[in-house]
Amino acid sequence: MWTPVTEKVDASLTRWEKLHPTLEARCQILQITVGSMSQYLTQVNEMPPAVFNHLLKAMREFMWGGKSPPINFETLTAPRDKGGKNLLDLKARNDALHLMKLKSYLDLDPSTRAEWCYLLDRRLAKRVTNDSRAAPEALINTFLQSWRADEREWPKRHKSMMRSAKKFGISFDVLAATTEVLSDLPIWHHHGENPHMPQTNNSPACYCLRGQHGVIRTGDGLTRLRRLDNPTHKKNKNCKCVDCDQDRRNLGCANPHACAIAVEKKLSRLMPKWDPRTNPAPLDADDAESEDEDPSSFPPVRPTSAISEGFRILTCLSETLPSLGPSLPSEDEAPQPSQAFFTKGITIRDRDGNTRAAGGLWYDDHDERNTALLLPIHLRQTARTAELAAALHGVQSAPRNQDLIIYYSQKSIRSEILQKLDTREASGWIGAQDSSLLRALAAALRGRTGKTTFVAQDSSQARKTGKAGAVALARQGARKREAAEINPFVDPEHNLRGVQLSTLTQKLAYRGIKQARKIAPRMATTNNVKEVTQATFRNFGFSPTEAEFWSSIRHKDFSRQVKNFLYKSAHSAHRIGAFWKHIPECEERGICCRKYGVSTRPQPAHQCGRDSIILTCRKYGVSTRLQVLVRYPECNNISRRTYPQPAHQCGRD
Repeated sequence: MWTPVTEKVDASLTRWEKLHPTLEARCQILQITVGSMSQYLTQVNEMPPAVFNHLLKAMREFMWGGKSPPINFETLTAPRDKGGKNLLDLKARNDALHLMKLKSYLDLDPSTRAEWCYLLDRRLAKRVTNDSRAAPEALINTFLQSWRADEREWPKRHKSMMRSAKKFGISFDVLAATTEVLSDLPIWHHHGENPHMPQTNNSPACYCLRGQHGVIRTGDGLTRLRRLDNPTHKKNKNCKCVDCDQDRRNLGCANPHACAIAVEKKLSRLMPKWDPRTNPAPLDADDAESEDEDPSSFPPVRPTSAISEGFRILTCLSETLPSLGPSLPSEDEAPQPSQAFFTKGITIRDRDGNTRAAGGLWYDDHDERNTALLLPIHLRQTARTAELAAALHGVQSAPRNQDLIIYYSQKSIRSEILQKLDTREASGWIGAQDSSLLRALAAALRGRTGKTTFVAQDSSQARKTGKAGAVALARQGARKREAAEINPFVDPEHNLRGVQLSTLTQKLAYRGIKQARKIAPRMATTNNVKEVTQATFRNFGFSPTEAEFWSSIRHKDFSRQVKNFLYKSAHSAHRIGAFWKHIPECEERGICCRKYGVSTRPQPAHQCGRDSIILTCRKYGVSTRLQVLVRYPECNNISRRTYPQPAHQCGRD
């Protein structure tokens, strides 16, 4: 089955190799050959390990023309702003396809669900582990309930899908759900049961409820539970009320009251979020304020309206939560008047040339709660990040039952919190900037009982004073020597981990899987980037970030040859200098004869180090060409020639 595919890939790569493509082009070629040619068959059938190894080997050989790779394959698959080439990660692509298959399996809508999904449900129900033994009619879906199927007995055709689901942390979780969704969940082996309370799924009353009464869903149990509120119902097995009498005659139940009590005990073991009896009324879309108006209030949680929307994947992306949250005022405090504060973020250059961000939180003149923050170095050093940190500090410091008015200056903060929050949480915050602060701010706002309103800072006299105060505090924070302690605590009760499976796309899954994998940094690359950063500061007075460095060597004014040369230089991938240090009988090639005076006879250029070739070597170096570029910047055709070229070949104009 896979032989024609591998032969087609090999033939295509052989034809492309004859054109001698650049490093950048090779990445694109591998995407349109290996990626596209193996996509469909991997989607409908599992890729065998032998085929995977064959394609991976072909990719490695094609990437470097069959030569020894100077840069490891994992580095090339990294994003461009991390020093990679965004090369196709075949393993991540295959895992993403498995997650897309899992998405189809967990689409529980009867009108769209495929038949193979029901067959897989039945097969997994017959392969239950010993600690999850239960009646077959109580087993609906292993990912929707607490029982587990034996991994050794998983169907071979779907084993990769099941392993990917376990590997990337499949879970079922919602912030809030409608009563219809809670009533449609299986009542047996309910995943929302309190883990500290014993489960009762196999008592005589439970067998009677499943076999005689047909109680499978939580809503079925609620129907049996209503008789306990009937004034004519007697709390004994001989009750003569209408419901109990019908159960005896039509269903053959010997003790209807005991079955109703069993349902009540079963529902009492559910945590409040999953109990349909305590579920609050869902939000009416007509009653919610428009998020496009200003001022806008932080909206309440929108309840989940379908079971399939509750499945979450890639929960391994979520950060480890602190064990203790911020010390918030007690809920028992008396109601307080509404409180307003202004936020502002700025950026400066410190004495080392690095960009640093600081934020200001202003309540009123001479208010002891006024705060000046210098952002820690691990956070993004932007004005928006600093203002987010200031807003988070203000929300965490306020009593939960107090109404807040937040005057913001960055429009993107309002957009992220009020308009894009549901979309960001559905995508697991993948690709979102300042995700840790935004998640913490959203969770803190959801945990409040008071109303929170966002208002833009306009030109009115009162708001001018608050804005000026926040700016002054931000400048004060920029002068600090020690960074503030930002507490991005996220309450698990108000936070959704992972990506919503029902909205998952292959692209999003691929990006999430690559983000979950940690690529070890190359020591040589790290040293080179640090060296360039220090040299830039010495000559120009500022230190570029890592992303700015990798973006600069891909500038459009550079030719493809220059871009390739700079990229390899940043990774120390040229076969010069230290490259020969650990190769037997070739150690002398790594010593520059002109620098150490080893020999006076002509030597190949590869015997010089990178810095020597570029800056000092006059015979094989490019120092002459660099001098021309510095003196005549408009001479662009030098970068389009194959070096070395004499300087006189490039005219001034």
